[in-house]
This record gives sequence, structure tokens and C-alpha cells, in this order.
Amino acid sequence: MTAALGIALRNALLYEETYERARTNEAVNQITAAINAGHGLPETARIITEQFNRLFSFDHISISLLDDSKEKVKQWIFGEQGSFEQKQIIPLKESRLAQTIQSGQGYIEDDIFGLKPDNKTYPDEQILLTDQIKSNITVLLTTQTKPYGSFTLGSRYAGAYAPNHLKLLEQLAPQIAIAIEKALLIDAMEQRATELHLLNRLGEMLVSTTNINVIVDTTLNMLPRLLPGDVQGVIVTTEEGAHIGVAVPFGFEKEDEIIKLICDTFLEIQEDGDAVDLVSSKIIPGNMPVSANWEPVSVSPLPILTSRGTQGLIYVASGKEGPLDDALFRIFSLIVSQISAAVENIHLFQQVEQERARLAAILASSTDAVLVVNRNGRIVLDNPAAWDIIGSQESKSGCLLSQSTNSEALINLFQNVMHGGDTTGEIQLYDGRTFFANLSPVSVGKSGAIGWVATMQDVSHFKELNQLKNDFVNSVSHDLRSPLGSIMIAGSLIGQTGEVNDSQQELLTLIEGRVQAMRQLIDDLLDVGRIEADIEMEMGPCNLTPIIDEVLADFTPEAIDKDTLLTTDAENQDLPLVMANITRLRQAIHNLVGNALKYTPTGGKVVIKAYAQDDELRIQVADTGIGIPAGDQPHIFEKFYRVQGEHTIEIKGTGLGLSIVKGIVEKHNGRIWLESIFGEGSTFTIALPINKEADK
Repeated sequence: MTAALGIALRNALLYEETYERARTNEAVNQITAAINAGHGLPETARIITEQFNRLFSFDHISISLLDDSKEKVKQWIFGEQGSFEQKQIIPLKESRLAQTIQSGQGYIEDDIFGLKPDNKTYPDEQILLTDQIKSNITVLLTTQTKPYGSFTLGSRYAGAYAPNHLKLLEQLAPQIAIAIEKALLIDAMEQRATELHLLNRLGEMLVSTTNINVIVDTTLNMLPRLLPGDVQGVIVTTEEGAHIGVAVPFGFEKEDEIIKLICDTFLEIQEDGDAVDLVSSKIIPGNMPVSANWEPVSVSPLPILTSRGTQGLIYVASGKEGPLDDALFRIFSLIVSQISAAVENIHLFQQVEQERARLAAILASSTDAVLVVNRNGRIVLDNPAAWDIIGSQESKSGCLLSQSTNSEALINLFQNVMHGGDTTGEIQLYDGRTFFANLSPVSVGKSGAIGWVATMQDVSHFKELNQLKNDFVNSVSHDLRSPLGSIMIAGSLIGQTGEVNDSQQELLTLIEGRVQAMRQLIDDLLDVGRIEADIEMEMGPCNLTPIIDEVLADFTPEAIDKDTLLTTDAENQDLPLVMANITRLRQAIHNLVGNALKYTPTGGKVVIKAYAQDDELRIQVADTGIGIPAGDQPHIFEKFYRVQGEHTIEIKGTGLGLSIVKGIVEKHNGRIWLESIFGEGSTFTIALPINKEADK
């Protein structure tokens, strides 16, 4: 019976041990699954505290970890409320953690108040003493085969832990190490995400304002949330002076000293070193309280740089040692760059505003009307002089031009120029005034014209003077026509009254030549008047080929006399019809061919071309003559304008031929232009709209 009882007891113990081992393993598995669920350090600390109550009896849990430099130790206490980081940072070489890492194994202390073999107390054990812990069990936390910290359970009773507790804790240590490392990474990621969010928010708020006080206030509110320290400050200078803001601890009594310190620091980094004239200052008490004898031990200033130089700085100060790590310095730099951009925007905005005000003052005082219309037909800018032309009492900026005015001439002018038409035109107002408009494209880079600007001048007085001049010229021309006719008749009758000697005949010939020149000038002047008055300008479908043939026949004898080749490619061509006055169109082509022969030296060439292009019939008269200097080309169609120079001394003319041609072409709703190289020849091109209806 005794043997049987012994066997039964042994079996019971084995069963109990097996059951306890199975329960422990199950608990270990559940704890491992719980703490590796992927949470931040506060939640992981809460889960570890809750789960470890199933296996251990403890009053304290803490961890000690190496920082990024691997030279200092940071500590956290774990509890049901999460994790609590300790402010004290301990040098590794002075810590118990260094000894534990060196030994490579955990340990149990039955009474930490008892004397240690070396009679030494370590600063990282103060966390236990503060919590009145008497015994503790500590294991190493290792990742990637390298220890990076320790995990400690503590009890307020001496001798609370045995070797089996150490063995069990060492079994859990790898999972604890992984969970804590993962939790710290999650916290770091969340912190970076928060920092990025705050930085983006700061950038949005800074970009959306040009008010320096708003920039200072916004920066001051964000700095304590992004840059740890006891004091954060910002100073920004403008043309008026410096604006400063400081975030200080609660109950802080050294605001004036800090403001002076920030100003002195700014003076040290300034290029010119001028004294700071404070325009405004703001103090926000919101940081954690500090001792009354607080002094800045660790100071980090960073200048705000713009194209104008140093425009301020960001200032962070702490009462303890601790330079900014790389991550914080990167945030510091980003904040400064955002403020620099905001300050630069203020300067640019002020500059633009000054330029805008200057431009507005110039436009408002200008007697010339200025009107800017974008390519969508909306008015972008209009000065008071333009309101008068539009027919408005106020600016129509932002409105469609077509809906802002009743002036069809003004609307058509912009519509035509947007489709490649003339860039100049006249606008007749209801009160009888006439404005001359000149349109120019507004271009940005390579995007082409984004709009058009029209400058309009009141030319009513000049129109009146021009009309008076025309009336005077027409009147004088008519009055001179009869006396010249009488002179011609008298000259021809002199020979019939008696014998005329050679000298007298030479004088009569000279008189006849001068009278003919005068009659030609008068005829040209009368033609100009008739064309401008639309006299004898009846239009009809016209075939250009016979007209060119007639002109060619008229000038062939002269071309032969000058040994000049006169040809055309219009023969046998099926040219489209145009609406034209045949007499006037013949006169225009006649004048161009006559000029070409006149200015082409002996042995040259004159070619008349006619062809259809872009819904237009084009007539070209090209010569190999003396050409026209570039400086004279813009004026060549003006009345009485003649190119001056030794090459034209012997060539006679009234200066009205090309003016008559231009007038005829414009009355036909056509265009004329010149291409010429001095010394090589000239090409005049007439473009007339094709009459599609008559051409069917």
C-alpha cells in the first residue's frame, strides 16, 4: 500500500506539473499573441501589464532602452494606463544596463536596498527606488542578436522572485523585445505622420496669407507642437521693423530676457547688424513649467533666409543638454523654409501691389483708352477713358466684351484680330468722336497670345483736319484743272500764230511737260478723293485674267524700250471671281506694274502672278529693281511719301500711286503688303476675298 501510495503521489505531482506547464505554455502563447498585435507603446504597455498578471505577481514594470546614439539610456514605466516616459536620460556607461549587457544575462535581486557587492547604486535603479520596489527580476531585450535594453518586474516585498520566474521571463523576453521594438516603430511612424500633417497645415496657413502678424501667430502656435523645448520663438523683419513671438512655460518670469536674447541672436547672424526696431511682440504661456532659476542651456537658432538676405530666425531653447537629432533638425529646416517662402511671398505681393497701384494711377490719369481682353472675350482691364468708349460708368472687368458695350465696331475689331485680321481700326462713337485703336497681343512664354490689349486715341480733331485738307485739295484741284487746260491750249496755238524758233519750241515743250505733270498730280489727287468718298466704286463679279492681260499690253512697249522682261503666269488660268470695281482694280494693278518698271534698271525683270490661297485671290507684282530700304517700308503707302536717296533722284513721281493702290484695295475689303530687300528688288501682294457665290 505504501508503494502504491507513493506511486500515486508521484503521478499526481507529475500530472500537476504537466498541467501547470501546459497552463503556463497556453498563457505564454496567449500573452505572445496579445502583445504582438501591433500597437503603439502606450497600448502595448497596457496589454503587457494586463497579461503578465496571469503569470507573475508584481507591483512594477519598467523598460530601459538605448537611444539612437547607443550612449544613453531612456526609461519607461508600464501600467494599466499605458506607458510613461521618464525625463531623466542616463549615460550608458554609468548605468546598471551596461553591466547587464556586458554579462549577457538577466538577474534577480531579492533586496535592492541591501548592500551590493561593489556598494554601488546605479542611476537607472532610481526608477525602482521611487516606486518603493524591494525585489526585482530583470532580463535583456535583444533584437537581431544585439541587446538594446532590459525589461524589469518589481515587487514591494523582498525575495518575491525565484529562478523559475527568471526562466519564464527569459522565455517571454524575445517576444517582449519584438513587441516593444514594433511599438516604438509604430509610435515613430505616427509621430512622423503627425509632424507631416502639422507641417502641411503650417504650409497651407502660411501660403494663404500675406499678413506678417498672421504668419508670426501661426508659426508660434505650431512651434511647440513640432519642436520640443522649454521656449520657442520666431522673429520676422519687414520694412516697418521686426515682429516677434515667443512661446514660454506657464508662470515664466523671464519673457523680457528671452525677447532680448532672441533679438541679440538675430543681430549676430544678420549681415548688416543693424539694430532691431520692434514693431510688435506676442507672448504665449503654454509650455510645461520650469524652475525659477531656469537658464537656456541648449539653444538652436536657425535663420530665415530670402532673396533679400536674413529676414528673421526661429529660436528653440531648453534648460538641459540635448542637441537636435537629425529628424528634429529636418523638421526645423522645413519650418524655416516654409516661413522663408511666406516672407518672400509678402515681399513679392507688396511689390506687385505697388506696381499695380502705380499702373492703376497711370491708367486712370491717361487720356488714351486702354482695354485688355483675354482670348475668351472677357475684359481683363479697362481704364476710365475706356469706359467712355464702352459706354459705361464703371469698370467692366470680368465681363464679356460683347455683353458690355453696344459698339459693334469695337466688338468686331477684337473678333477680327483674334482670327488673324487687322490690328488697327477706327471706332465711331455716337457723339461724333472717332477713336483710332491699335491692338497688340499679350503673350506669356511659348503659350501664344492669351489676350489682346487695345490702346485707343481720340483722333476726331485729326479727322476734321484731314477732311478740311481733303476738301481744300479737291477744291484747289478742280480750280486748277481749267487754267491748266487753257495753258495747254494756248501752248499748242502759239505754233499756229507764226514761226517758232528752236529756243521757243524748247520752252513750249518744257511748259507742256510741266503742265502734264501738274495734270497728273491733280488727277491723282482727285482719284484719292473719289476713292475715299466711295465715288465711282460700284462693285460686281470680276475676272482678273483680262485685267492683267490689258495691263500687260499697256506696258509691253515700255518694257521693250527698257530691255526689261515683263511676264505673267496668269495666262490661261481659271482664276476664281472677286467682287470688284473693274476700273479701280485695273488702276491698282496698273500703278504697281508702272512702279515696278520705273524702279527696275535696264535688263531687269517684272513678273505678275495671280493665284488662290486661303479663300483669297492674290495678285503679286515682283521686280528685280533697286528695292526699298527697311526704314522707308512702314511709310511707303502714305500720301506724298517718296523714298529719298541718290538711287531715286532721276525717277519722277507724285508719291500718290501706292496710296491710291492701298485705298482701292481696302475699299475692296482686301489687304496689301510689301516684301523688299534693298538692292535686290520688291514684291507687292494684293489679297482680295473670293466671291464664292459668284464663282459657283
